[in-house]
Amino acid sequence: MATHRTQPKSKLTLTWARFTSVNLWSRGMLLNSAIIFGGATFLMDVLRTGNMSWLWFFTYILSLGFAVLLVFIAKKILSYKNGPNNPGRYNLLVAMLVGGLKNLFVAQLAIWLNLETNVGYLFRFIGGLLMGAAILSVYAGLSGSRTTHKQVLHRLNEIQRDLMGSRENLDVLLSDELESLQEKSRESVLPKIAQISELLHSSTDTSKLAQEISETVSKRLRPLMEEISVSGAANRTSLTGQRFKEAKVKNPKYFVARDAIRPLTYLAYSMPAVCFLGFYFQGLAGAVVGAISTFSFVGFMWLFKFLLPKRATLRFSGYLMLTVASILAPVVGLYVIGGSLPLTSSVSVLLPLVCWLAYIFTVLIVTPTAVFDMESKKLERLIEIENASLAKEIALFEQKVWVFKRRWLFMLHGTVQSALTAALTRLQTFAESDPYQVSLIQADLERAEKALQTVPSNDIDFDKAAIELKEAWAGVCAITINVDLRASRALVTNLGSAYCVNEIVKEAIGNAVRHGTATAAMVSITREKDDFIDIEVQNDGTAPPKRRKGGIGSRMLDDITISWSLARSGRLTTLRARLPL
Repeated sequence: MATHRTQPKSKLTLTWARFTSVNLWSRGMLLNSAIIFGGATFLMDVLRTGNMSWLWFFTYILSLGFAVLLVFIAKKILSYKNGPNNPGRYNLLVAMLVGGLKNLFVAQLAIWLNLETNVGYLFRFIGGLLMGAAILSVYAGLSGSRTTHKQVLHRLNEIQRDLMGSRENLDVLLSDELESLQEKSRESVLPKIAQISELLHSSTDTSKLAQEISETVSKRLRPLMEEISVSGAANRTSLTGQRFKEAKVKNPKYFVARDAIRPLTYLAYSMPAVCFLGFYFQGLAGAVVGAISTFSFVGFMWLFKFLLPKRATLRFSGYLMLTVASILAPVVGLYVIGGSLPLTSSVSVLLPLVCWLAYIFTVLIVTPTAVFDMESKKLERLIEIENASLAKEIALFEQKVWVFKRRWLFMLHGTVQSALTAALTRLQTFAESDPYQVSLIQADLERAEKALQTVPSNDIDFDKAAIELKEAWAGVCAITINVDLRASRALVTNLGSAYCVNEIVKEAIGNAVRHGTATAAMVSITREKDDFIDIEVQNDGTAPPKRRKGGIGSRMLDDITISWSLARSGRLTTLRARLPL
């Protein structure tokens, strides 16, 4: 049965998996780095020093080129084409080192160009390390969420393609399958019956006739029945032959803004940056105050997670609400920074401003990743629904094929083989000159020929079949069969399903008695869901072996059910099976 299963991952596993991509070092990463480094240059170099020289732009361009060169060298050294053992760890290490060395390069350029006279090399290096890690994390999250979204869309396209193909083609495929089965049977046996009929009315002796009939049964009919009994459904590759336009990854037009708030992610991004800035200007006290400010910001964002509306809004409205929340949430924390630290007049403005922008930027860069991840989860749920629909379509197809094969086998075995066997018996017992016996043999041959040219009926009376089953095992195993009203109606209108239910119950009871020496069995047939019938057969026989080799019954259950299980609880063995309607 064709299924498209998903493998859910924890948030931590998913986040780290996004660090491991060897494709992170791309033009997208360069663009993101250029924007973030540009903002950092303006805030922490131009505004901090109060020097508005255009040479800062010159240092920015040179340092960005230096960073690109470092990444190129690192990729060569680490042989990314061959793939390092732990690409996530190497990606993070490269990003941090590139950020730290780039900042040292900026510091040295600032001294050479007389933009600064007192440079804090350690501050710049550690700040570069943190910034490199942050840039990689931001880009890995965004690109990873887009990639995940694209992969989920691809899986959804696949299952929808299969589902559409199955709905349009399964009837045709079923007709082809059944016609092929009939044609193969007729081509194998009918010419031999015609040949035997001609020989019957010629001067051929009975021994040759008997040999022809015997060979027809042993070399044509029985191998044919064996092949039909073990063959599966036809190849369904034609179901996926249609071409569908691949969906492109686009920003969702609607999303729930409150669900896009990620307080713990905000904490992970903003805490190192704000604490480091506080430490640079005011030492340990500044770092502590920065931590308090960040916790205040995260707490208020958590509050907004409950205050914002639960309904989905347009993308613009959602981003607007999140931007307003990111502007308001840090206010109390910034007041703590400005009011509790003995800052100079210029720093008292610069430090809260940089922290404020860091908080706002954190929210805005995390939001696209969160939105794409939310969309991916919606698509995963849709995949589960569509997969269930596809499973049902395929199971119904296989059920119909199985039912037809079963009835065709009964016809071959019970009618064709019996007719040929009867003809063979007559040949071995009558005198060659007896025209009456010849007419009876001819009638046997015609009966076999007619059966091969007639499509067997699917008619079944489940209530009558249940009574016959009880009578067949009377005195050996007491059988109770309960069918609820909805299931009873379904078994009347779905003859193929009724036939399958009857076969499963017969197989379960037969196995319980033969292999478990059961003396009592309880059968429950229910229909709690519209599209399925559930069967439960409990017996008091001995426990089935833990390691049992699958037989005909197991193959039957695999073929015609959505799911089934055999379990032992206390003194009862229970078979549960679900069939599609």
